[in-house]
Amino acid sequence: MSGLDVTGWSALLAEMTGGKRIAGAVYLHVSALPALARELVQRACELAELPFDRVTVAKFATDAPGLSLLDYPRFREDGFPTLQASWTIDLDAGTATLRDYADRDNPPVLHRKEQMLRADDPDVQRFSQLTAQSESAGLFADIAIIGHAAAWEEELAARGLTVVDHELVTQAAGPDVRDWQAQRHRTALSRTGLSSPVHALWRHGLLGDGTTFFDYGCGRGDDVALLADRGIAAQGWDPWFRNDAARKVTDAVNIGFVLNVVEDVRERREALKCAWQLCTKVLSVAALIGGRTAQDRWRLYQDGVLTSRGTFQKYFTHPELGQYIADTLGREPVAVQPGVYLVFRRDEDEQDFLERRQRTRFMWHAPAPTKQRLLKAPRPPREPGVRPVRQPRVDRWTLYEDLAERFWAMCLSLGRVPDVLEWPELAELETNLAKTERVLARLLQTHDPDELEAARTHRMDDLRVFLALQLFERRKSYGQLSLRLQRDVRVFWGSLAKAVEDAKALLFSTGNQDGITAACVQTSEGGLGWLETRVDGSPDSLHLVADRLGDLPPLLRVYVGCATRLYGDLEAADVVKVHARSPKVTALTYDDFDGKDEPLLMERVKIDLRRAEIDVFGYGTEKYPAEPLVAKGRLFGQADCPTSTELQ
Repeated sequence: MSGLDVTGWSALLAEMTGGKRIAGAVYLHVSALPALARELVQRACELAELPFDRVTVAKFATDAPGLSLLDYPRFREDGFPTLQASWTIDLDAGTATLRDYADRDNPPVLHRKEQMLRADDPDVQRFSQLTAQSESAGLFADIAIIGHAAAWEEELAARGLTVVDHELVTQAAGPDVRDWQAQRHRTALSRTGLSSPVHALWRHGLLGDGTTFFDYGCGRGDDVALLADRGIAAQGWDPWFRNDAARKVTDAVNIGFVLNVVEDVRERREALKCAWQLCTKVLSVAALIGGRTAQDRWRLYQDGVLTSRGTFQKYFTHPELGQYIADTLGREPVAVQPGVYLVFRRDEDEQDFLERRQRTRFMWHAPAPTKQRLLKAPRPPREPGVRPVRQPRVDRWTLYEDLAERFWAMCLSLGRVPDVLEWPELAELETNLAKTERVLARLLQTHDPDELEAARTHRMDDLRVFLALQLFERRKSYGQLSLRLQRDVRVFWGSLAKAVEDAKALLFSTGNQDGITAACVQTSEGGLGWLETRVDGSPDSLHLVADRLGDLPPLLRVYVGCATRLYGDLEAADVVKVHARSPKVTALTYDDFDGKDEPLLMERVKIDLRRAEIDVFGYGTEKYPAEPLVAKGRLFGQADCPTSTELQ
C-alpha cells in the first residue's frame, strides 16, 4: 500500500517532532500530523473504507513500518477518553483489520493526551493541568493496571476522586456511610460440600495425590477440612478466623468469594495479587455474579453496595470479573463456570487444560479373550534322531503378548504411536519384541485396523476443535504447546501451520448459520438430542443433555465451545440448547434433573455469540415462575419421558 521501504519510513518518522512515545511507537492526534504522515493516514482510511474524520489518533511503529488508526470520539471532551475502535493497517498486504470496542464493558483508556497535540494547540494547557494533578495524586504509579476503564475508575474511586471538566475533584462521602466499616466476617458461610471454585479444581483433576492446596480467605475453613479428608495437603488463612496461620506457597491456591466483599479497591487488588504470588501451578478465583436491586441505589458505597447485615458487596458480571483478573495479574484467565475462573502459572499447563476439555470419550473394543495369537503355523515334528530332542523355545511374541496389548491400547488412546515420554514401557517393547513400526504391523494383522483409524480421526477432531477455539479466543499462551501436543501436531499434520489452517477453516465454518442448522438436523437424526421446530416445521434449536456435548460433531463442538469461552464449563448445566437460526447457545439448569421426571427450570443463561454477552434469568419468582421440563425422554432419544429409576 505505502510503497515505503525502511529508509522511507525513517524519513516519515523524522518529520514527527512531537507525539506520545511508548514501547516502540509514536502516537499523534490527526491535527498534529505532518504532511507525509497525513497523506499515509488518508490512504489508509481509503483502504479501510473509513471517513478521515473518524480517526482521532494515528499510531506509527518506530522499529519497522507499521500503522494503526484509533477512534477516541470524545478525545476533546473527556479527561480520560476511551477507545471505541481501532484499525490495524498491513502496509505490505494492503489490508485493514478492525477491532470494535464500542460494546465492551472495559475498553482501553487514554492518559497524557496533551502529548499527542501540537505545542500551539489551544487545549494543551488544560490537558497538561489534568496530567499534573493526576501525577501529584499518584494515579499513574502502577501503569500496568490503569490501561483499561474499569481499573482506572477503581483507582479514582479508591482515592475519592472524580474528573470534572479536566479537573480532579474530591468526592464527598455520604453522611450515613462516612464512618462505616464492613463486617466482612459475616459473609463467611458454613459448608457441607466443596465451594464451587474448589470443586472446579477437584472436578478438572487439578487436585490429587501429591498436590498441595492453600485457601486464601478460607473463612471457617470448610474447604480445607473437606480436602484434608480426601488426603490433600490443604491449608488456609483468613484475616478473621485464621489470622495467625502462615500464608504458604502451594501448587493450587483458591481465593473464593473474597474480592466481592472487600470494599477498599486497592486492598481488593492486593488480595488477588497476594493469592497469585502463593500459587505455583493454578489459581481459582470466584466472586458473586449478579446485579443491584431497586433498593440498592439508596445504599451505594464505593463501587458496590452496603447490605442490611453490615457487609459490603461488589457486583461483578461474569465478563467483568474475567477482565479484572486479566488486568490485575497480567494473565488471561480461563472461565470454568459463571463467576469462577482458573489462572495458570505456565502457558503449557493452560494449553493442556484447554485441550483436555475438548477430548471426546472415544471408546475402543477390548480384545477378545480367545483372540488369535501372533504365531506362525507349527512345523511337523521331526523323526527321532541321534541327538536328544530339544525343548520347544517359547516365541517372544507369546512371551510378551501382554506388553504388545498394552502398546495397542496406548496407540488407540493417542490415535498414534506413543513416544518414550508418553509410555515408559516403550523401551522394554523395542528391546524384547521389535521396533514400534514392526510391532504395530503385526498387531494390525490380528486387530481391526479400522479401530486405529477411528482413534486417529477422533484425536484429530479433538485437536481441530481445540486449535479452532484457541484462534477464536486469541489466547496469549497459544504458542506454548506442551511436548505431547507438539508431537500430535507433527504426526497428524506435519507442521503447526497446516494444523492451524485446518482449524481456521473449521472456525470460519461456524459463521455459516445454514451449516449450523444442517448440523443440528443431522445430529438429531443421528440419535443425539432433540430438535425443536418452529410452527412452519423449520428447525429452531437442538436440545441435548449437557454431558453429551463431547459427542457433538466438530462443527457444533466449536460453535458451543465459543460459548464455553464466555460462560465457562457448559457441562455444569443440565441441558444445553443450540440455536439453529441465530448465533446463540442457552444453558438450562433444573432442580434435581436426574431424579425427577419433570424437574423445574431454575436458571436460564443465554449466551449471545455475536454480542459476546451473557443474560442470566432466574426462575421460581413471580416474574419468572418455575417451568417443568415436559417429555424429558426426548433428550435421551426416547419417545416417552423415562422414570427416575430408568435414568439411574
